[in-house]
Amino acid sequence: MITALVLGFFNFSIYYYLTVNSIYLLLLVTAYFSIREHKKTTQLIDSLKNRAPVFAPPISILAPAFNEEKSIVDSARSFLKLAYPRFEILIINDGSKDETLSRLIQEFRLEKVTLPHDPMISKTEIRGTYRSPVHPNLVVIDKANGGKADALNVGISYASHDLLCNVDSDSVLEEEALFKVAIPFIRDPERTIASGGTIRVINGCTVKRSTITKVALPRAPIALAQVVEYTRAFLCGRVGWNAFNATLVISGAFGLFKKS
Repeated sequence: MITALVLGFFNFSIYYYLTVNSIYLLLLVTAYFSIREHKKTTQLIDSLKNRAPVFAPPISILAPAFNEEKSIVDSARSFLKLAYPRFEILIINDGSKDETLSRLIQEFRLEKVTLPHDPMISKTEIRGTYRSPVHPNLVVIDKANGGKADALNVGISYASHDLLCNVDSDSVLEEEALFKVAIPFIRDPERTIASGGTIRVINGCTVKRSTITKVALPRAPIALAQVVEYTRAFLCGRVGWNAFNATLVISGAFGLFKKS
């Protein structure tokens, strides 16, 4: 009986390994053609930059933050550097217990203001809302802790635009990120409800003035394994499924959604 169980487990492991890796191989092939097709959007992005105010829909960036004092300023500056004509940045301080809010107030000279919002979306206590006189499109919402989902709901209640870009507050976005993720909405605004971008691990990269100046691999073995996994999951997995019109999930770290 023990021999039969061991052989059964051994056979199952082989079939499982062959099946999973065959699927990954198929996704790798389809991802190649999908990425090759996606490269054609470069000309569209260049065209949009010249005629962006007419064709590019305005976007509200929602960035929930909880105890992010070490990275929040760099992330906010990377958001402000985005090459996009009309967008606002809503950083939602989700009851942080560190200096997240004070660092934002000091760095961007935030002033307390009263802003309209929909109180039906979230009942969480709002402690204050702030706007930067230097960067009028930067808004900070200070609220009681309620978790990331609740912070996003509060951000939605204050958002001015019909497209919402959800990002992690410790993310650094490429300059053309909003253009790239908005293209599906520009091509088919009626049927498109969400689009996502590729997430990469920043470990090992060089960041200067909130901009990635050099892409490199980390030295730590665990971080290296994470880079491999992210590459497989995004450039092979999600891009491969996208070729079949079968996107499984939009990453919470960077995704664009219709507000409705």
